[in-house]
Amino acid sequence: MTDSEDQGNTPKRKRGARTEEHTARSAAGSLPTNRDPVNCKILRYGIDSLYLSFPGDISQEGYIRLEAARRAARADLEIEKAEAQISIHDHLFAASAGAGKLFKYQLEDHAFRIQLKGPKSKRLPLAYCKISSTFLVSVGVEQAVAQLRMILSSFGSLSGNPNVSRIDLFADFTANTPLNAWEDEAWVTRAEYLNSHRVRGRFSGWSIGRGIIAARLYDKTLELKKSRKDYLLDLWKQQGWDGAHPVCRIEFQFRSEVLHQLKSPTYPGILDRLGILWHYCTYDWLRLTIPNPEDQTRSRWPTHPLWEAFQVIPWKTGPEPENVQVKLSRVPPDKVLCRSFFTALTAYMAAKGETDPERAAERLWLETRAHYEALDQFREEGFYGQARSRAAIKAIGYGVPYPGATDVAKAAQDRAVAAAYRAKSGR
Repeated sequence: MTDSEDQGNTPKRKRGARTEEHTARSAAGSLPTNRDPVNCKILRYGIDSLYLSFPGDISQEGYIRLEAARRAARADLEIEKAEAQISIHDHLFAASAGAGKLFKYQLEDHAFRIQLKGPKSKRLPLAYCKISSTFLVSVGVEQAVAQLRMILSSFGSLSGNPNVSRIDLFADFTANTPLNAWEDEAWVTRAEYLNSHRVRGRFSGWSIGRGIIAARLYDKTLELKKSRKDYLLDLWKQQGWDGAHPVCRIEFQFRSEVLHQLKSPTYPGILDRLGILWHYCTYDWLRLTIPNPEDQTRSRWPTHPLWEAFQVIPWKTGPEPENVQVKLSRVPPDKVLCRSFFTALTAYMAAKGETDPERAAERLWLETRAHYEALDQFREEGFYGQARSRAAIKAIGYGVPYPGATDVAKAAQDRAVAAAYRAKSGR
């Protein structure tokens, strides 16, 4: 079930000498004891990632539409690439040219990444799907899965409940204990691997395990600088965050093998067993302890007060949608678009010695049009047609419709379906 069955094992990593910061804290008496109070506030908890596989079979029409979109994604001309999209129930999916080794087709938007099998694949599920964490926050797990079912039914027939391939559970918190206030030996775990991490010299957290269960304890506010999920700031403030102290996250990742062993393999049944999964990880698979040099049996070491706060989180079922505005499309903010334009404009002004921004913008526009119209590959469409084709392709990536492009793609897929039915009927 786990990486190592002996909880007394020390996880594999380079166990160097104690660092100066650890030594200084120990000398100052700042390392926790069993009597030290830990002011830990749980801000929110729930499901961060959910991967589901749906048993079923692809329909003839679903296969034809997917194949048409995939051919468009593989096309050389950008006017044809703009048709690499499928619109279903307010979702605009970008179709990929490939989908990895097992599946034939891949669709992706702000909410879902969907891989679907071809008609000749009998052993594979109809679809393997990832639900984005942003979408889970926005609509909740039950609504997200309901929408996913509706989308998949457009491509084939579903049979039975979906299997859970992976689920990540998390809790966001603030505490007066820094994440580097203990050494490696404080972790008592069944996992074989343990690593600490730093970002630009700043301690960022821990990762434990690499197999069917993995854990991460890290500085979430630091991670937001990369992920830019700024809606989390509002969610934390709604739960009493002061906006100043770092918010950290404890996260457990479960794969299908351990979910079967813990009798939690399918959705929606897994929603009733989230507490069991969390209990297993925080009590049996991993503990943060207060090392006792007098006791060589590490499994008897007392649990750190911070970890005790994690253990008593009252898990029930999947979290409800949260009261926050979440941006679901991938359209860049206006300030990003303006910055890109300003960068190109000022570069042109510097290169041409132009001091008037308006005159420089006009000159840049005219020279850009002349440049692209002179290129052989663009002569058929012309500059304006090529600009619209590229804009349509970018819109697919942003998850928003572009005037005319989505209708053109759907019409092409409709024609492919009609042609297949005519061929089948002999007309």
